[in-house]
This record gives sequence, structure tokens and C-alpha cells, in this order.
Amino acid sequence: MKIDTTSALNSTGVGDRPRLLIVDDDVNFCRLISNYLSRFGYEITLIHGALEALDVACAKSWDAIVLDEMLPGVQEFKVLKKLRDDQHVRVLMLTTLGPEIRRMAS
Repeated sequence: MKIDTTSALNSTGVGDRPRLLIVDDDVNFCRLISNYLSRFGYEITLIHGALEALDVACAKSWDAIVLDEMLPGVQEFKVLKKLRDDQHVRVLMLTTLGPEIRRMAS
């Protein structure tokens, strides 16, 4: 299991930072998001597989999770459903399918 963790300091270097879990199989895309958001003081953990995502997501508490809708080898929304069964956390779904905007209530 490969977990890539990027930490960021807030302006004072102390206190709790918002914790984000980013789950996407595109490693370069994850790094891009992580590099951008870390500037704003977020503590970011990057996961590139569905099974690892479920393990890590359920092992800690998160302020938000950014989740790729189409992870390889997993039925659509299976990871989201499992996350919803285990905890209440904000989830932002990413997709590259189709030009239309898709909104999901959770």
C-alpha cells in the first residue's frame, strides 16, 4: 500500500490544520491539487487506489475527501457508499465523464 502524504504549515506553524484526503489514480493530478491546496494550510494525504482509500478514510477523521468517481477496478460510487456507511464527511466527487454538469446530493 503506497500512501503519499504532504504536510503544510499554517501561517503560525501551530494548531490543527484542516485534513483533506485526495483519492485519484492519476498521481500527477493528485500532486497538482496537493501543491495548490497545501499553500492554504491544509494537511493533505494522497491515495491512488480504492482499497487503500477505504482503509485510510475509515482509520482517521477528515474535514473533506476529494474522490475520483471512476477508480479502476471498482464499481461506480462503491467507495462513496462505503464512506457514507462508516462516517459523515464532506466529499467532493471528481469526474471526467461527459461535458454536462452532474450534481449529487449526499
